[in-house]
Amino acid sequence: MDVTPISTSWTITDRRPGDERVSWVVEKNASDVWHCSKAYRVQGNIVAAATVCGRDANAGPDQLVDIMIANATKN
Repeated sequence: MDVTPISTSWTITDRRPGDERVSWVVEKNASDVWHCSKAYRVQGNIVAAATVCGRDANAGPDQLVDIMIANATKN
């Protein structure tokens, strides 16, 4: 049985660095079909990370890390 490897490349776009956070989008084979949006945020000694993949990932991970930090820092 011969196995032919499929060439897959991911391209990093839409980098958004900021204070205590960084987020970016990666695209599979530079297509409009599949995107993964990733976000990381640090506050004090807490780190939150989120990834959302799909056709329209947008700012989902940014919102998720904000919610995680807010919940983790509640008194």
